[in-house]
Amino acid sequence: MDTFGRRLRELREQAGLSQPALARMVPISQSSLSRYESGRQAVARDIAERLDELLGAGGSLTATLAPTALHGADVDRERLAHLAARPRSIDTAALDALADVLAATRRLEDAVGAASVLLPERAHVDFLTELAVDAHGPLRRRVVNLAGQWAQHHGWLHTALERYDEADVWFGRALLWAIESEDDDLAATVWSFKGHVAWLRGNLGATLGFTEVARRYRDVYAGQAAYDALQAARAYAATGDAYAVDRLTDEAVELSARALDELPGAPPWHYYRSPAFWDLERGRALHLLPGRAQRAADLLAAGLDALPADQRAADWAEAYRRDLLAAQARCG
Repeated sequence: MDTFGRRLRELREQAGLSQPALARMVPISQSSLSRYESGRQAVARDIAERLDELLGAGGSLTATLAPTALHGADVDRERLAHLAARPRSIDTAALDALADVLAATRRLEDAVGAASVLLPERAHVDFLTELAVDAHGPLRRRVVNLAGQWAQHHGWLHTALERYDEADVWFGRALLWAIESEDDDLAATVWSFKGHVAWLRGNLGATLGFTEVARRYRDVYAGQAAYDALQAARAYAATGDAYAVDRLTDEAVELSARALDELPGAPPWHYYRSPAFWDLERGRALHLLPGRAQRAADLLAAGLDALPADQRAADWAEAYRRDLLAAQARCG
């Protein structure tokens, strides 16, 4: 089945038009048209219909548009379509719409998995990257911050799909944008994810190193601090250091209680920090420690049972199921 980009290129070439010539007729930039053809940028419906008209496609081009799966019910689609056609028209309302798309994408990924979201999200990430490169003036800080949030989530998608080199690239971009926009919460989150990637690669030293960097950010959401205490505990459990595990899990209990109180005002990417999540993380921290397998299994089972329905099929939930099986095996 033809994609929009492939069909657009085919129709343009049949009409004997260059990219610059067709772009002037729309009118849009030649670079936008190039990204449409390569599938690297989402296409607003009004632009698709205009291209359909210019190329005499009789609606067949517009019919190839992928459904806007990443746009939740509350997203301002007209604002996004306008912005996609005219990136230099960025304003606070457009940034609000892009933030809403990211929130919808996170929840969609919980339901359908990282693999289904990765390619559609890439067009949005590339678009935010372009905005971050060009943004200036009073809005630059927010544009850069939002680009960092998209890059952080894109890094997570690659992590979930075990594409760790790609994850490192996107986390690197997210960290630079977090630093430029002076967002300690985002920076701490990115360092923490880098620690998680190191854990998945079997590198305990880097896991602890990156996690300790995240823990240096003091004035951040308590849920981030609680998670990092438990991530460090997990690494120490792998070394058999029961004292460090107990110290860190005790610290996390207090922090996670604060995190639940603070959740309504937390950065949007922390939406999943529920009581069930904290049981899962405590179980994960304990399940590698000798003599704690039963307690770990109890926590992991309770956390999985209490997960909201829309999170039970998430890639990250499957990882906790594997931890539960490992803990149960150690219980005999």
